[in-house]
Parts: sequence; C-alpha cells; structure tokens
Amino acid sequence: MDGLPLLKRVTHPGSHGFPDATFDYLFSVNAASRPALITPSDVSDHYPVTCDFNIKGENAPVPGPTYR
Repeated sequence: MDGLPLLKRVTHPGSHGFPDATFDYLFSVNAASRPALITPSDVSDHYPVTCDFNIKGENAPVPGPTYR
C-alpha cells in the first residue's frame, strides 16, 4: 500500500469519533507483490486486504504436509 493516497489504503473505516485508518498490512521477504486490493465490506469492522505475491529465488521453500 506504499505510495497510495490515504483514501485508497483505509482498512478500518472510522466510527465512534475515530478517523479512517490503515491497521492491516501485508509483509513479505524475498517476494514481489502486486498492489494490495482493499474491498469495502460490512462483514467485519476491518476491510479484507488481498494481494498476489511472486516468490523470488530458486531456493524458495515449498510448503508441504507436516506429519507427527
């Protein structure tokens, strides 16, 4: 959401005297991302934030099943 104007990065709409805010973030290491998509919704007090990531490097770990 870096570089987006405030109105485009609101993840928690203002209420009860508090202003709109950006409370939710996506962090990554060794990955490139497309711009985050914030979708206004009435389902929660926070808006859903989604983003596509591309993992960089040939040695990136691949998640697999965990057995105990």
